Amino acid sequence: MDTMTDEEKVATMVALTTLFFTIGRYYLYHCNRRVPRSCGMNGPLYLQKTLNKSPVKFRKVYRMNQLVFHKLADILTSKGFLSATKTISVEEQLAYFLLTVGQQQSYSVTAEMFDRSNWTISKYFNKVLDAILKLHSDYVKRPSEHTHSKILTSSMFYPYFKDCIGVIDGTHIKANIPIEDQPRFWNRKGYLSQNVMAACSFDMQFTYVLAGWEGSATDSRVLKDALTRRDKIFVPEGKYYLVDASYANLPGFLAPYRGTRYHLQEFGDNIPRNEKELFNQRHSSLRNIIERTFGALKARFQMLKGAPPFSFKIQVKIVHACCILHNYIRGEDYDDIFEDKDDDLGGELSGGGDAVQLGTMDDTDSDDCDGLEDEGSQVISFRTQSALQSTRAAQFRDVISTSMWNDN
Repeated sequence: MDTMTDEEKVATMVALTTLFFTIGRYYLYHCNRRVPRSCGMNGPLYLQKTLNKSPVKFRKVYRMNQLVFHKLADILTSKGFLSATKTISVEEQLAYFLLTVGQQQSYSVTAEMFDRSNWTISKYFNKVLDAILKLHSDYVKRPSEHTHSKILTSSMFYPYFKDCIGVIDGTHIKANIPIEDQPRFWNRKGYLSQNVMAACSFDMQFTYVLAGWEGSATDSRVLKDALTRRDKIFVPEGKYYLVDASYANLPGFLAPYRGTRYHLQEFGDNIPRNEKELFNQRHSSLRNIIERTFGALKARFQMLKGAPPFSFKIQVKIVHACCILHNYIRGEDYDDIFEDKDDDLGGELSGGGDAVQLGTMDDTDSDDCDGLEDEGSQVISFRTQSALQSTRAAQFRDVISTSMWNDN
């Protein structure tokens, strides 16, 4: 006799469907080890063909230009992080990785393009992933304590933000999570994700990245972890980061006023009516650099817009690797910034139409002040501090806003 209720039957069907879908995607990426159909040339010949593409076509496919690509291969080789085999060059190994993270391309499609097995693509994807992570200290560096030229040369920002060294925010990256762990990873927007906190400079370079927190975690909770872990975020004495209203206004972290217009679109053609609105308007304009940086990162590396069929540990590694590559490319080719319009490949990938599409997500997904009440009421105080410290932080912000208003 069937003792299951209708609700239990529905829940069971949903769980089974999710399980089969996850197994299918994992098989497509990892387990299909058939010998691929030959595309008429082996891996080295196919790689040479792609390297001979026009700069525009090559960049669309491999997410960086040829010179930057070759230099990256040389760096990974010279440091001993990667080495060529008798049949597979470092450049070809790097190409496997970039096609996967840049195009969301499945192993089977890449295998067919290079006339390799899925197992070979998987093996070298992981080798390159670990090699790029070893570049972290070379390319993700502490911010400069000097006033940035973006602030120094603008009467909107200087001298008011002269001690600002960057911007901090969180973004949600869709995650592929086992059923038993999913409750912790549902975010407030209704999808499974990891909450990634990052700090960036005004050059759109990441200066700190903390990935791997479950999607249900608040931005303030993640920042608390960043301040207490061994590899904690660097906050020099007397300096601060700009943060949005989901964080408390504390020493080292300058937040906007609550209950006051903040986002630039909220102002429209209307000018600020008081010192708090003027402060928020300029704060928003300067803080927007983190949104642009996250947007450029996700536009270049399309895998960050989906839920990759990897273990969660590998998903976290991929986020860090993409941030390292973002910084490397910015350092080598400052004007090379991807936008969503750059993703129209126009058939550049042979067989690319068969790639697994892992979904898209909204880039404006940081935890803003939606639903928050009075200042600090629902924000975790991530530093043990006295009421005097909190008061001083508020006074510091008031001094800036008053000075702005008087000078306006």
